[in-house]
Amino acid sequence: MNKSIHFSKASDLDTLREIWKQVFRSDDGDLFFEHFFTPERCIIIENSGKTSAMGFLLPGGDFVTGNTSYPCGMIYALATLPEYRSKGFASEIVHKLIEEGYKSGYKAIILCPSDDALFDYYHQRTVFRENFYVCETKYNAFGTCEENFTITDASAHEYHDIRESLLADIPHIKMDISAIEYQRKLSNFTGGKLIKLDIDGHTSCAATEICEDGSVLIKELLTPTGYNDAALAALGMSFPSHEYIIRTPAKTDSDLKAHMRRFGMIAAADNMIETAASNIAPWYGFAFD
Repeated sequence: MNKSIHFSKASDLDTLREIWKQVFRSDDGDLFFEHFFTPERCIIIENSGKTSAMGFLLPGGDFVTGNTSYPCGMIYALATLPEYRSKGFASEIVHKLIEEGYKSGYKAIILCPSDDALFDYYHQRTVFRENFYVCETKYNAFGTCEENFTITDASAHEYHDIRESLLADIPHIKMDISAIEYQRKLSNFTGGKLIKLDIDGHTSCAATEICEDGSVLIKELLTPTGYNDAALAALGMSFPSHEYIIRTPAKTDSDLKAHMRRFGMIAAADNMIETAASNIAPWYGFAFD
C-alpha cells in the first residue's frame, strides 16, 4: 500500500465533502466547507492515490487564565472511510496536525472527542490529555419567568463580548470570532439561534440548536450569578419543547460531581499551559457537535 500524509489541495474539495457525508451522515457539510475550508487547514492520508482520511486544524481562539492567554488551534472533522479504519490513520493525522499547529504558532491544540471511547483512544495514542469538562443536565419543562426579559439574536461579535464578560473569573477558551460565527450559522441551520438574553437589566447569552426530535440543545448557557433559573425559564418560554439539554460551566465541586462529563482535551507546547488547564474545570464552550 502506497500511503502518504500531507496537506490537502483545493482540487480535493469534492472528495473531502464526500468523506464528510459517508462518515458523519449529516447535512451541514456544505456549511462547514464554505465557512472553514482552505487547503492548508486540512491534512489527508492517501492510499495509492485515494484519499482515505482527513482532519482539520481550525483557529480555536485563546486559552485564557488570569491575565495570561495562549493562542490555540482546534482539531475538527477527523474522519476515516470505513474500509480504512483500525489502521491508526486518525492518530497519524492528529500527530501531524499538532506538529503543524505548533509550527504555525499555536501554543496549545484542543480536541473535543464525541464519546468516551474516543477520549480513551486519544489518551492512549497521542499526547492529548483531558482538561475540559461540562455540566450537562436534562429538563422536560421549566417554570414561568416572572422577571421582565427580552431575547434577541446576537451577532458573533456581540456574543463574543457578552461571553467574555461572563467568563472573566474562570479559565476558559476565548473563542475565535470565526468559530462563533460558524456556530451562529449552525444554530440558524437547525432553527436555533445565538441569543442575547436580558433579564431585569442583567445580560446572559446562549447558543441554541433544535435537534431532529424537536428537543432543544443549549450548547452553552452563561448567566450572571443568581440568574440561571430565570434564564432557563425565559428560554423555555421562547423555545417550547418536550426536552431540553443544557450545558453550563462547573462553578462548584458539587456541580462536577452531579452532572460532569468529559468534554475536551488539550495538547500543550508548554507544561505551564497544561498545568493551568488542569485547574478548576476550565470552560471550553460549544464544539460544533
